Amino acid sequence: MLSVFIGDLQSHDGRKIDIGAWVAVAYNEGFFIGKVNAIDSHQEEVKVDFLARCKDGSYKWPKRKDTDKVNTKYIFFIEP
Repeated sequence: MLSVFIGDLQSHDGRKIDIGAWVAVAYNEGFFIGKVNAIDSHQEEVKVDFLARCKDGSYKWPKRKDTDKVNTKYIFFIEP
């Protein structure tokens, strides 16, 4: 777990990442959509709460929280 979250951060394409922004994150298994809840500009990482993909293609919050720290190089879409 990251201990301190501070500062502004930009994705690899130069777009600013803010707390509360919706992001798409690339993993080996595919991409996942989530909401940024913390930023660590010193490590170039953000903490993201991920949605779960439903069988019908929609998304919803999972029953158990799914949170991960993500390096900005794996964020390929940002929606403020």
